[in-house]
Amino acid sequence: MMPQRVARGTRRRVSGIGSIAICLLLPLAAAAATFPDLYTVTVVPGPGSRDRRAESERLGMEQLLTRVTGRRDALASPDLAHLIDGAQSYVTSWGPLDSERYQVGFNASRITSELTRLNWPVWSAERPLTLLWIAVDFGNGQRALMGEMLADEGLAPEIVDFMQSLRMELDTAASERGLPIVYPLLDLPDQQALGFAEVWGGFDGLIERASQRYNPDAELVGRIAVTDFGLEVRWMLLQNGRSQALLATTVREGVDWLADQYAAEFSIVGGARMTRIAVLDVDSLAAYGRVMSHLESLSVLRSVDVEGFDGTTLNLRVAARGDDRVIERVLTLGGLLVPASAGDASSASTSTLSFRLADSGTQQ
Repeated sequence: MMPQRVARGTRRRVSGIGSIAICLLLPLAAAAATFPDLYTVTVVPGPGSRDRRAESERLGMEQLLTRVTGRRDALASPDLAHLIDGAQSYVTSWGPLDSERYQVGFNASRITSELTRLNWPVWSAERPLTLLWIAVDFGNGQRALMGEMLADEGLAPEIVDFMQSLRMELDTAASERGLPIVYPLLDLPDQQALGFAEVWGGFDGLIERASQRYNPDAELVGRIAVTDFGLEVRWMLLQNGRSQALLATTVREGVDWLADQYAAEFSIVGGARMTRIAVLDVDSLAAYGRVMSHLESLSVLRSVDVEGFDGTTLNLRVAARGDDRVIERVLTLGGLLVPASAGDASSASTSTLSFRLADSGTQQ
């Protein structure tokens, strides 16, 4: 499932200068990666199920609660048992995809409201876009990188099959946890910037430079050795100039670890509150449009009102879900906005979250 950095249509109240211009400039805006159809899940009921619809709805709710709360223990919590037992009352769509898989859609607003009432975290659809660099060593000189398109030149058929099953396992795990992920193209620019040895060796500086063309929020680097005794898996997460490592026994562990990391950073507990935001370096109508349409695309912001615009600084009053830490992290997803330094934000109130408009000439 390929996420895209596109702004959703304006759906909240916008007041102040240039609302018509914002609509005209909407295609120029950058936005955080949004996981598509967050409240629609795919499940496989057991082969002996008597009521495949009821089972798929229950399994779907269990998967959805983990995806939306970010917590793997959600399905076992007594607090949420009534959501699982009464899953059918939250279903908006249901149907088979094939002979085994069923797709179940749930009512997003009702589930979000119930989780908020129960004081459980809610992880919105705006999530970090992660680029996966994965190196696989099969021994006997057989090595491969996982790319968007699987190149099978020089690889034995059984290795190609393994790479395809590995890709399916990664994609399935990412879908279940609601993670927007992309793979490198492994085209000529990638090959010139990075090779198997650099990915396997975890050369983070080279990996980060090679990743810039994809504009990810983070890079997940996997090193998988296929041995006679099974898989040896090492993961490294590169994010905001920091690296974290995980020694795992399965491929799935890396995806769950990544989702757990993100959920701890981006999940929101509680309802909306009013917050003031200042955006510096907004020096043109086009820049104004990019900022406003980016903010309008974020589900954590319930309303966006312009309080003032002096030609370089845009002052806003927003109804936002989450504390300042979460709001700052969500607003900076996609790279359009970056936190302003203390010196840059000296003119803003201490109760105002201050950002600077980054150079968006290369934003997609």
